[in-house]
Amino acid sequence: FSLTAACLPDACLTPFQLEPGAAAVVRPSAESWRTLTGASPGQGVGFLLLADPFSFEAETCIRGLDAVYPEAPKAGGLASGGRQPGGNVLYVDGRALREGAVGLALTGDVELGTVVAQG
Repeated sequence: FSLTAACLPDACLTPFQLEPGAAAVVRPSAESWRTLTGASPGQGVGFLLLADPFSFEAETCIRGLDAVYPEAPKAGGLASGGRQPGGNVLYVDGRALREGAVGLALTGDVELGTVVAQG
């Protein structure tokens, strides 16, 4: 189980869900990502993402995000523990999902830093 807690009074946090084969991932466009995340390209933005490795192409998603938000830091990873499709559970905005990916767009007075750790 992974849980993140923060106090960010001047930040805007927008949770979102990506289904397998989501149009924003497969055919990335500024409009599709803006609709999904509420974040405009060029706006100070960062992303936290967690994907189910059995049902979601995370590398394709990152390439799509990079195409639209090249300067935005992106952090997260793959859900683990499940040994077969449907074995992982992702939570977003009060819903439990067994496939796809979940994310959080951070905008406003917030800075997302990333560090790589081999674990």
